[in-house]
Amino acid sequence: MKSQILSLFVAMGTILTMASSAAVPTAEKLMEEAKQKATSEEKNVFLMFSTTGCAWCKVLKSSIESDEIKPIFTKHFVPVVLMLGNDANTNPGATVYEQKYGPAEGVPYHAFITPKGEEIVDSKENGDGGNIGYPAAPNEIAWFMAMLKKAAPKMSSDERNVIETKLKSYKRG
Repeated sequence: MKSQILSLFVAMGTILTMASSAAVPTAEKLMEEAKQKATSEEKNVFLMFSTTGCAWCKVLKSSIESDEIKPIFTKHFVPVVLMLGNDANTNPGATVYEQKYGPAEGVPYHAFITPKGEEIVDSKENGDGGNIGYPAAPNEIAWFMAMLKKAAPKMSSDERNVIETKLKSYKRG
């Protein structure tokens, strides 16, 4: 009986260890890793705020990770996604960065920041308007392209054209 109880405690400890190792990383850890990588690679950080149920967040993430955009994006930026909310996917501490970079009008909300954490530009249209979210409408795409010019001045016009073409190709269902 004692050996069964001991085995049960060992099994419970193993399960708890596995659960804690599978935990969602903290926002601070993700941001520090992104900023360190951006520093060493001489890039800026593309920070996107998301939630589990956000369809437009998934579309934006999918676009950035597409075969057309990903090589360009990772050449110029270190992307990082912080999950907001109250579910198992939420990055602990993400609200600290939410407050700092200000997704005041929902998600997806994104900002380009320096490796030191200074904001270059965010998804508030023209710097003071509403959040463009996923850039699908012509004015949203125009603002996203302006953001890219500010955040990656060395990005070629050909590279920007690839991104703009991909964004314009999205068809709302």
